[in-house]
Amino acid sequence: MEVGFVMPKIRLNDKTVRGLKARPGAAFTEYVDTLSPGFGVRVYPSGRKSFWVRYRVNGAKRRKQLGLYPEVAVATARQRAQELPREQRQARGRDASSVTLAELAEEYLTKHAELKKKPRSVQEDRRILHKEILPAWGHLCLEEIDVERSADLFDAIAARGAPIMANRTRALASKMWSFAMARGWVRWNPIKATEKPGVERRRDRVLSWTEIASLWQVWEAERSLASAAFQVLLLTGQRKQEVIAMTWSELDDEGWWTMPVMRVKTNNPHRVPIVAQMRRILARLEPLRGDGDFVFASRDRQGRPSHITELKTANRRYIRLTGIEGWSPHTLRHTAVTRMAELKIPRHIRELIFNHAPGGTNARYDHWEYADEVKAAMKRWADHLESVVAS
Repeated sequence: MEVGFVMPKIRLNDKTVRGLKARPGAAFTEYVDTLSPGFGVRVYPSGRKSFWVRYRVNGAKRRKQLGLYPEVAVATARQRAQELPREQRQARGRDASSVTLAELAEEYLTKHAELKKKPRSVQEDRRILHKEILPAWGHLCLEEIDVERSADLFDAIAARGAPIMANRTRALASKMWSFAMARGWVRWNPIKATEKPGVERRRDRVLSWTEIASLWQVWEAERSLASAAFQVLLLTGQRKQEVIAMTWSELDDEGWWTMPVMRVKTNNPHRVPIVAQMRRILARLEPLRGDGDFVFASRDRQGRPSHITELKTANRRYIRLTGIEGWSPHTLRHTAVTRMAELKIPRHIRELIFNHAPGGTNARYDHWEYADEVKAAMKRWADHLESVVAS
């Protein structure tokens, strides 16, 4: 058990804090500020200095760390020590009768989603909020949203033929209520009492070689950004969002497409060989590059360089043109996984190609150690694919 020592109060400023030392023999020594009640700094024998604030909310004692000195200046820590108790009391003073769903949504996005989720996930949360939740509940206080009202919304989404979206909406709403519970705004989560409205089927469709050949011929004839994206999806077997957000700067002269960790779903470092067939597709897109870095270039609503964001319209067009139904961009990844196994490509090499390998340092070493094998496997797959299309 740590035994600390509290010194008499002093005025904390940069000069005094810089010279503070731990009392000999104590696990730590705390110095309390004379200007701001409850504000102080803990000094350890190692020299580490940590700011803190103590306060009460509804009679309950609270203590919060405010950062280390000198990374956090004394003035900054003192200001935060004065603001934090006030913010906590205001938050605790709010409840389900005063917080609207629109207010909860904004708090959830700015203080949870944007801090803890990837940009792609935050974008999806915003989309579901603005399309499904806010139009129905935005004006309501949280206490007005009960189990019955929640179930009605989710069932209505499922009834229009969107069971998966109903499930996604329910999941997001439940996360938001958990967020509200942690802040004392609500006492329970009515979303958890509802049933899952949609049945999600496994996306295990695998294209036959004949279907692959038919689709590839349509893509090759069309030669559009969308068709090129579908070709790269099947050639590489990577995830849709990873492919459509590909940038030219991720492609190197040594024949590798290297994705930064922030763009990879598994948070593992990942690189994919650029086979000859993929290089030919990229060469067709080079003249369309424009002033941006995205391979599948487009513009956002403000006219800024971006990338294509969806393939649903093109997917439906290719279904209509070929008569091949029941497939999606994810089907192409699953097809590549299955057909590579059919070609007897070893499992550990397939796992590296599709980024199914465990994360961490070993994953990085494996990518380098088996680089030649990964390149050979990708070439074998692409060559076989090309021969099937040609025949």
